[in-house]
Amino acid sequence: MFSPKPKYHVGRRTAKRIHLRIPFVVSGTDVRGYSFCAEARTLNVCSLGGCLVLDKDVIRGQELKLTSPKGLQFNTRVCWSSYGLHTDTRYVGFAIMRPVQGWVLMDRASLVSRDLPVV
Repeated sequence: MFSPKPKYHVGRRTAKRIHLRIPFVVSGTDVRGYSFCAEARTLNVCSLGGCLVLDKDVIRGQELKLTSPKGLQFNTRVCWSSYGLHTDTRYVGFAIMRPVQGWVLMDRASLVSRDLPVV
């Protein structure tokens, strides 16, 4: 009667999320083509990316640059975005475009799966 849960989900994250609120300055282009530089914060992060609360409209596949409070820059790609009508909040899921030193979380398994040296 009940079917077992699948072991793998297509398009789902493979790294564990950690609830962390980290401020970033996000720069990119909004859906109307205007360049922006805005303050944002993460809701959660993992070794491959995270979720931001951002006050700009962006679309899937778009590139954004995140700058940390320490000045580290991370090139990211929007994986999804949604809008909370009742809270007037925009949520943006992003992935780090290439492994970078200094990201909040570095997962040994993700480094090995990308054929990168694990130190």
